[in-house]
Amino acid sequence: MRNALPILTATAGLLATTLVVAAPATAADVNRPPLRTISGPSTLVYNPEGIARDTAGRLFVGTIGRTAVFPPHVSGDVAPVRTIAGWGAGVAFDADGYLYVAGSNEVRVYAPGGGNNPTPVRTISGPDTLLDRPVAVAVGPSGWIYVVNSLDDSVTVYRAGADGNARPARRIAGGRTRMDYPSGILLARERLYVSNTGNDSINQYGKSDDGNVAPTRRLRGSRTTIDAPKGLATDDQHRLYVANYSHDTVAVFDPRSSGNARPLARLRGPATQLDGPHGLLVDPHNRVVVGSFVGNHVATFPPLFRRAARPGKVGRLKVKGSPRARKWKVDWTKPSRTGHARIDRYSVVVRKRGLTVHKETRRTSAARLTRGELRRGGRLRLGRYKVTVQARNIKGWGPATTKTFRVQRR
Repeated sequence: MRNALPILTATAGLLATTLVVAAPATAADVNRPPLRTISGPSTLVYNPEGIARDTAGRLFVGTIGRTAVFPPHVSGDVAPVRTIAGWGAGVAFDADGYLYVAGSNEVRVYAPGGGNNPTPVRTISGPDTLLDRPVAVAVGPSGWIYVVNSLDDSVTVYRAGADGNARPARRIAGGRTRMDYPSGILLARERLYVSNTGNDSINQYGKSDDGNVAPTRRLRGSRTTIDAPKGLATDDQHRLYVANYSHDTVAVFDPRSSGNARPLARLRGPATQLDGPHGLLVDPHNRVVVGSFVGNHVATFPPLFRRAARPGKVGRLKVKGSPRARKWKVDWTKPSRTGHARIDRYSVVVRKRGLTVHKETRRTSAARLTRGELRRGGRLRLGRYKVTVQARNIKGWGPATTKTFRVQRR
């Protein structure tokens, strides 16, 4: 465990130290240098924690003393274009471009734009807020605010527009939550992810959860290689990225992973120059941006995975069965071009002279058609039918493949 790890309790420190794990042989370790690195005294980047990106591509880097703002694609020892005073343990944007900064037992909200050290338009602060060393913040599409409190192992949730000594609308806390020195937060696809530095785990909750609730899914164990996790992020295929502070890695998991699951890949090795990775984001092009708390720099890496695209056509579409059969089997093979994403569904549509007589979706590459399913208006029409099959991945439906077959009187 690094001595520079920010404010761990003695118990949490012992847990994190004893759970340092070895790399699984099957994880794809990527040891590559960053595309660019923001580093040096002019940057004012000391112990970077929170990282966020606005719609213009500017990087907002939260540190113990300030939040430093950099234009897109800068590298080296460059001065920020503006700074925002105050501890930036966690930073995030809402859908309207407002900046949320968590730190010093408050959450400050800033209007878009502005110069150096702007005045917050709102500040959530006071005893009724139940904030207790907030270290990470996320904002949902409707403006609700989710805050990780590291000292009392909780997530407090505030209504959109909350200000002043506002009470949380919801609070996830208690023994069943299995939080232990929570440090990072991610809101994605109606799910809330929380990283726990104290017990080397990632917990998943529903975004509307409240009270002493158990996580719906949890990543933890030696195979995960999760070690003092901090920042969390996701890419265009909903893969989960985890910054491992003590292991100097970024581990990437399948979105369906749970339990003691191995990562799909890890950013790891001397070429990466990772040194206490903490803040983390994945940009719209799947580039990975990591703030190294110990190394005092922010590095941008090439994508670890190709961006997803729509799949191609299914292959070998066949309709098996004679024209006088009671039923027919339709099968096909997965597209040779999956769009670098998992095929999650197939559409099967049967038409007779342009009229749709049957349609269904399948998760497997086969379907069965019966004479009853081909009836339209209670009547089975004889002759030629056309079946169309399409594959779908996270980016949408691919092009159609068609096959004709005949139906005759039995």
